[in-house]
This record gives sequence, C-alpha cells and structure tokens, in this order.
Amino acid sequence: MANNALPFSFAVAGEALTEPAIAELRSQLSPLNSAAVMDVLDGPSPAFTDYFAHYGFVELSAAKPHAQYRIGTLALSNGLQLVAHSWSQVDARATVCLFHGLFDHTGLYLTLVEHLLSEGLNVIALDMPGHGLSEGARAAIQSFTDYAAVVESAVNHAKHVAPALPVMALGQSTGAAAVMNYQLAFGERGALAKAVYLAPLIRPHKWALIRGAIALLGPMLATFPRGFSVNSHNQDFCDFLKLHDPLQSRSLSIPWLKAMAGWVGVIALRFEKGEAAPELADTPLLIVQGTGDKTVDWQKNIEYLQELAPSAQIVLVDQAKHHLVNELDSFRTPMFESVAHFFRSI
Repeated sequence: MANNALPFSFAVAGEALTEPAIAELRSQLSPLNSAAVMDVLDGPSPAFTDYFAHYGFVELSAAKPHAQYRIGTLALSNGLQLVAHSWSQVDARATVCLFHGLFDHTGLYLTLVEHLLSEGLNVIALDMPGHGLSEGARAAIQSFTDYAAVVESAVNHAKHVAPALPVMALGQSTGAAAVMNYQLAFGERGALAKAVYLAPLIRPHKWALIRGAIALLGPMLATFPRGFSVNSHNQDFCDFLKLHDPLQSRSLSIPWLKAMAGWVGVIALRFEKGEAAPELADTPLLIVQGTGDKTVDWQKNIEYLQELAPSAQIVLVDQAKHHLVNELDSFRTPMFESVAHFFRSI
C-alpha cells in the first residue's frame, strides 16, 4: 500500500509483498523480549518496508508517534515461533493482548490497535499459528485447546515487560475462542483483568452442512479451496482480502475444521448439562455481536455464553456482519465505544 493511501482504507497502490520477501522478513526477526524499538519508516530491509507500507503500519505510526513499536517472535513449548507485535506508551494503564480470527493477521487490525492506544492502553498482537508471518501449517490447528498456549505466550510476555499493569484480552471470532480456551484452561490462574469477545466462534453458521462436509471430505483431503465470504459491509476490505493480501491462505484446512467440530461439541455438551463455567466467572466479560453475521450462528452462541457466563455484558450491533474490526464506521463505532467503556473501568 502506498504511503499516500488513506489511513487503513485498504485502497491498494503499488506492489504487494512476494513470498520470498515474506520469508526474508521472518528470517530477520529476533525474540520479542530482546527486540529493539523499530521505526517503520526506516525498516532494516526492503521486506520490512514493503510490509509496513502495505498494511498501514506507516499510517498508524504517523497517527500515534509516541507509541514505541516492536516486532519479534514468541516461542511456544512445542518450538513453534509466532510473530508478535507490541506497542507501548508512557503512562499506559493496562496492556491488551489482541487475537485475530481465522485467515487474519495483525496487519488487518491496525484500526483497532489505534483505538486501543488512544484509550491509554499498551497492545500486544500475535499472528496466530499458521497465519500471517507466524510459523505453522497454514490456517490449521489440531485442537482448539492448543490456542490456550498461544494466548498464554502473549499474556506472559505482557506480565514480564510491564508487571505493574493489568492484562486484558480481546479476541475476534477464532481469536475469541482462543481467549475462551485460555480462560477454561487456566481459570483464576490466568489472571486476566478483563476479556472481550468480538463475534465469538463457538458454533458456525450452517453447522449441519459443515459437519456433513467434514464427514464427506475428511477421509480424502487435507485441504480444499477456500471461498471468500462477504463478511463486512466494507467492500474495500473484502476486495483487499481476496485480491491484494498475500498473507491470506487460499485453502481451508480439514484438521482445523475437525478441531472446530471438537470445540463445538465441548461447549454444546456443557450447555446441555446446564453447566456454568466458573473459569469464565473469574474475569469480567464483554461480548459484542453483529446481528447480520452469517459466519457464526450468533443466536445459538449467545445462548451458550449466557449459560456459561451469565454475568457477561452483551452488546448487539444491528445488522453488523462478522468482521466487526473491519466493518464500516457506522457499524464499527458502536463496537469501539462499547470496548472503550468496558476497558475504562480498569
């Protein structure tokens, strides 16, 4: 994206990153704990320059010049290297760990990062396993419980670099499921001050059809071609994903679908047993959901969450589609305002 593009507009100009450039960028990263503050206008290589320009890091830096930006890696216990981004500022009142949805990456969430920085919050954002710049099979995971370790890596880093600050988590879609898995795994020991789920993935839209596809294709395929749904009223964003984002996986992983099926089953069983989740009660929770969402079965998901976390605050955004972070302003603003109000009481 050219430097003169409108901030975060997804109005494309110039050349996108190539696969060799992406590989070069990955190879130049050091652990986040030792990463130096980076000037996005003066990256260490052309690969960094292209990446920062293409996704709007340059515009974010201009909007928030006081925020110190770092990019580096966080290692999971299995050796997988995740790419993480951090923005820190003087007198921050808390740190927010940000987790994106399926097929996404941090470069698509900079409007949210800017909003959080404006609220006096530090931000740590991960590219999830197999997404963006992180290692791993593309857009795949063996079990949703594996996401707990991903969230743990970011939370631990946040506590290490700013131990005096409360740590909060925010996830969109699969990212919300990741935060929820972390809470279920660690409960009170996770010590999140607050959590936000945006359009959380528990049961997807048209679940019966998806379950049939898993049964039919699972024995024969590891992946199949991905379709690009219109998951936002922001057509520029949808076009950018399909046509101009080289970090988008072009296939859907059968193992990921099977992992999602396991996740659906776990929550459905707890719901059927009428079991609240005390692990979720330890953390104040905000759920923001669009009523025009055709990616998740949002009515059923809200029903599940009201049973599991009856004290959660729920905000419905009329007619908003699934990708709340990249909706049009008329739909996104109520989400931003709800998140800001929720986090201000920390």
